[in-house]
Amino acid sequence: MCSETARMDRGRPAGGMAWAADARSSRPTYIGALTREQTGLKCACICPKCNAQLQAVNAGSDFSSGRLPFFRHHNAQQGPGCKYRVAELAALRLLAERGLIEIPAQRKTATYIGSSGKPYEAEVIGEAISEMIVDRRMVSDAQVILTLASGREVIALLRGQQEVGEFGSVLAVIEIEVNDPEAAWMSPDEILARSTLDGEWMRVAYHQDDERLSRLAGDEARNRALQQLDINPEDFDLPVGATKKQAAESLLHWAVKDALLGLDRIQSPAFKRRAMAVEEDGELHTVEVFVPSTWISIAEVADEVLFDGYRPDIVCVGRAEKGFLGRFRLLVEVAVTHKVTLAKMEMIERDDVACIELDVMRFGQGGQVSLSQLRQLVAEDVQCKAWLHHPRIRRMLVDAQLKADAARDASAARKEAERAAERAREAAKRERERQARIDALTRQEWASTLDRPTALTELRHVLENRWAGRGTCTSSNGMVWERDEFERATSHVIAEDEIRTGVLTFRGIARHLSKVIHATRAGAPSLDYKDLVSTMEDPDSWGSQPWIALLHQAIDRKRSVNPVLESTAAA
Repeated sequence: MCSETARMDRGRPAGGMAWAADARSSRPTYIGALTREQTGLKCACICPKCNAQLQAVNAGSDFSSGRLPFFRHHNAQQGPGCKYRVAELAALRLLAERGLIEIPAQRKTATYIGSSGKPYEAEVIGEAISEMIVDRRMVSDAQVILTLASGREVIALLRGQQEVGEFGSVLAVIEIEVNDPEAAWMSPDEILARSTLDGEWMRVAYHQDDERLSRLAGDEARNRALQQLDINPEDFDLPVGATKKQAAESLLHWAVKDALLGLDRIQSPAFKRRAMAVEEDGELHTVEVFVPSTWISIAEVADEVLFDGYRPDIVCVGRAEKGFLGRFRLLVEVAVTHKVTLAKMEMIERDDVACIELDVMRFGQGGQVSLSQLRQLVAEDVQCKAWLHHPRIRRMLVDAQLKADAARDASAARKEAERAAERAREAAKRERERQARIDALTRQEWASTLDRPTALTELRHVLENRWAGRGTCTSSNGMVWERDEFERATSHVIAEDEIRTGVLTFRGIARHLSKVIHATRAGAPSLDYKDLVSTMEDPDSWGSQPWIALLHQAIDRKRSVNPVLESTAAA
């Protein structure tokens, strides 16, 4: 408080005030501005509240003299509102007489309640105004229109004097409301110091940016809820009659599409599939097709593009940054709860255009996601994406199927050849067995015609082949005999008990008799009796002594013919 006001505080009368209104102009008049000649009713001032005459007491007195100047009601009683109104009038006049006006930036707040019940608040700050006042026009003793250097107008008024909505296109309306009765004793400097738009005495009751800022604040609060995907589905642009579930799905569908429209690249999913071909016996032949994940640059992104019979969610031009997929037109389908239908898939394959499907429901597996997180998931997450079609992948699948079919056919042909070869072997075997039976029957029939001497001669012939270790045992007519077969075939003339098994073995008597016979032939090698007898089987195993006598008789009979046997005499 300045020294002048401090001096006024001493001995201040309860019913006085330092301000009044000029009776002719309604201009506020400060007691300190009057002269001695304006003392009393000569001041020509009234109370702006009750319009009663005022007296100027001690007008023109120096505040330091101890005689405090002030205004007081002449006849009427001063009411509590008189001091408020006179202070407000003074503040209005002093504000109008300023050379510069400063209007702080407007602030508007808004709150949006999300579908979860969580409030989202936003504040928007407008532009501060600092301009020179170039013109002033009093509309009434309670209102003044200030024209600024920019040509815009500001209305200043006392409280309760005008509805704000009636002022049309003015820049701002400043309402003055003094709530301190002591202001009626303040000096002009003190009132000017208090007359700032800080909300103490003056406030901006209307600003032309109010509606715009309120709308922006509301939009920002709603956008903050939208960033968390917590917006009320009912507030979304939906078809009439949509259920809450449909609304929520549409919100998520919109959010993903909005994310795609703002991206310039996405991570494609890996593609892995097996082409299969099955043989009749159930053996499976597979050829794997694998396309690794890669980043795809996207451009010319648009939605709501109509194709022949269907409307994809997103259409763009894609280019694989690595790999062989190249540059291609790309459709992106957003699946919330319903995936691409078979009919739509057939049309996509008909047009042979690349298509990726995003399974939106997989985004929420880790909990609620924000719009920014959703944008990152749309760009980077490959678990939520799947290739529905791509021209080059389709050709790879066709080639893989051809390879699988070829492998199946080659395997089937190989197996059929093996089966044919097996059938041929079986047939040949059966033919051999049939021929063997015929040959065996033929041998049996021939052997049955032999008499005993001939049968014994043929037996020696067969045995000699056997003893010689030849692969086949043949008779004189070239017939091949199995082991013991000839003996069984000639059993009608040579009894089984006549020739024991030990007699016919490699070291049996029969072979030794054969050696004796061969030794009698011209040019035959020497044959020693001792060696001949020592190589025979144990005589006990021969089973019949007559064979030994036969051997000695053969030796005695052939000795005179074959000198080789003469050495046996000494033995």
